[in-house]
Amino acid sequence: MAPTSSEAKAVSAVHVGHFENTGDTSHAFGKRVLEEKAKFVPWLDSDDPVIVANTLINLCHRTLFLLRRQVDALGQRFLDEGGFKEHMHRCREEARSQAPQAPECPVCGKSMRSCTAKSGPKAGHRFWGCRDFPACKGIRELAEKA
Repeated sequence: MAPTSSEAKAVSAVHVGHFENTGDTSHAFGKRVLEEKAKFVPWLDSDDPVIVANTLINLCHRTLFLLRRQVDALGQRFLDEGGFKEHMHRCREEARSQAPQAPECPVCGKSMRSCTAKSGPKAGHRFWGCRDFPACKGIRELAEKA
């Protein structure tokens, strides 16, 4: 099937509709693929292996085009919004901005962090511990303000 043959033109002229994600992606996409495949059955079921092969090549070209568009869109989204690490950084910064302000260590003056006692009579209770632990063992009750 030459690129200018009537068969090639007919295959190229088949319009494949846009896929709308409705939430149930796997089921909806599978159903959509079967609907779109039906448009190409006259060429895929042809007795001429050249027509079948060229139809598959045409479909591969279309698939590559769509994948390139998707990769370009993801690349642009990455540039606009950042990647996984940037997203996690924004989430951490937001959580930190909503957390209570850490007091200064009463021993060394460095910032403290929220900790949970792992053993002893106060196991499971939260407290402020020095960020320089184990070099500095300064602690404060969690309710205590700086």
